[in-house]
Amino acid sequence: MGINYHNSIIAIDNSKQLIQLLKHFQEHSTCAVLLQLEQIISKYKLSIDNEEGYYQLRSEYNREKNDPMLLYALMVHSFNHQIRFNFKRKEFNMPFGKGKSYFNSAIKKNLISFIETMHTKDIDFQCCDFFEVQNFKEGDFIYCDPPYQITLACYNERNQWSEKSDQRLFNFLDEVNSSNAFFGLSNVIEHGGKTNVALKEWSKKYNVNKMLMNYKSCSHNKKKRISSEEVYITNYVHNNKETFKLTRCPHP
Repeated sequence: MGINYHNSIIAIDNSKQLIQLLKHFQEHSTCAVLLQLEQIISKYKLSIDNEEGYYQLRSEYNREKNDPMLLYALMVHSFNHQIRFNFKRKEFNMPFGKGKSYFNSAIKKNLISFIETMHTKDIDFQCCDFFEVQNFKEGDFIYCDPPYQITLACYNERNQWSEKSDQRLFNFLDEVNSSNAFFGLSNVIEHGGKTNVALKEWSKKYNVNKMLMNYKSCSHNKKKRISSEEVYITNYVHNNKETFKLTRCPHP
């Protein structure tokens, strides 16, 4: 979740490890981050096919659990560049992304751009539940990208995000709307023959924008194409491209 409080930003996630990593990027220069990453890659001889080095790194991270750059190096070389922790011990358990995942020039370019952009923003990273967010006021903007309840991904395994979670989020965004603040919600209404009925009904109160997304590189699309309707739901319409003026939708 991201909240724009009049040019300052609060970024929220319930993953302590992810927030630690983002704060590390925020507190260190781009050169320092790249040097740290290059030292880790060199120490473990990480490459597109060095599975042994990857698992050595994973074991060390799980022993210490306090070095965000070890986590980033794992993510870069993991299957589909994903972050996942087991349920009981909270240990990183993504397998090696053999033949696919490594620190290439494109990832390096994106990392540099991400860190340098972050350093130009006033961002407060917080680890908490979205429902703990309070004190939003008229004119604030809240963006939510929750787990998609009808899709399969590492962040919503074991029913970590349920229909009840969706309903809590819908109630929260209704409160945001009642406070004359703006919101944007990314989600999926239909996927693989399933329909998020509650989302579909709730979204009728607001503005639903269908997204044209291409996930050709995703592993789950290799064997077959899965029909999916991804949407961006807002309580406003964007009616002025030059000034980015927003007008709230006439919904309760």
